[in-house]
Amino acid sequence: IFIISDDVHADFNFTQKQHQTISSISSYVAQNSFICTSPAKTFNMAGLEIANIVIANDKYREQFKLALIAAGIHNPGYFSVPAFLCAYRHGDSWLAALKDYLVENRSWVQSFCQAHFPDWFVAFGGGTYMLWIDYRAMNISEEQLRHWFVSLAGVEMSWGSDFGDEGLGFFRVNIATPRSNLTQAFERIYQSIPFTTGVSLHE
Repeated sequence: IFIISDDVHADFNFTQKQHQTISSISSYVAQNSFICTSPAKTFNMAGLEIANIVIANDKYREQFKLALIAAGIHNPGYFSVPAFLCAYRHGDSWLAALKDYLVENRSWVQSFCQAHFPDWFVAFGGGTYMLWIDYRAMNISEEQLRHWFVSLAGVEMSWGSDFGDEGLGFFRVNIATPRSNLTQAFERIYQSIPFTTGVSLHE
């Protein structure tokens, strides 16, 4: 099996453990995998379209280089490389402050949900800035929840069904945003409850 591992969220580690790439499992895995990282998520640089592909296998690395040339994506934008280097060389303190802010955002969402949406369970993950929220205890469909959020509250979410049947009963919240945005979104959801029908909520 050849593995292409997307580690783009690796910098968002909220545990005491160090992130381990799958290539560290064994020399065989290292020789049969690509490890993909990028400053796009960490430093909000997606518009620069630059990434790292770590390829330990010499043959695969040369093949990949040729594929990039053939696809015409071997020349990064003028600002991409300087921004890339600056982020990795001088961004440690900024990233540390960002992670602290994200921890506070996650705590705020958890507290708000506990106070106003006791049927929701906020899953704790060791990484990423996406929170999975389990609403299955409400016994409502995703279609009903979409109507509540989008049509009544004017708030869009990332829906569990986008990830297959296993995601039904969940939605995702991006907490990598100013807390004022989170506050506004969740308060609009809460304030729209009187206009919902068939939704079981209790204080």
